[in-house]
Amino acid sequence: KELHIATPESVLLFFSRVFELGKQFDNYGILIDLRDAKVPDAVTRRTINGEFRKLCDEASHVSFVTGKNILINTAAKFVMFQTDLNSYTVHKNIEDGITAIKNVINIDHT
Repeated sequence: KELHIATPESVLLFFSRVFELGKQFDNYGILIDLRDAKVPDAVTRRTINGEFRKLCDEASHVSFVTGKNILINTAAKFVMFQTDLNSYTVHKNIEDGITAIKNVINIDHT
């Protein structure tokens, strides 16, 4: 769950933990809950872009959960456009985001 207002420091902390946890798996996806987040400022967006570029070599899929927030939908798509990660989706709810990850990394849905 993203903070209401992200900062470069919070982004680096989040991604540090993602990379640490991801080392345990050959194939994984990430669910990012942005439903309560505000669109980040320019400095924070640059930090996010840089971290997502590193993530492209690690994660198989990213699911963003944005609710009905059109501004956050656009921001998420813009960030992903600037990376090499081809597998990402934007969802209104967590369940759909989890399903998308499972579909990409072929996890049994039972």
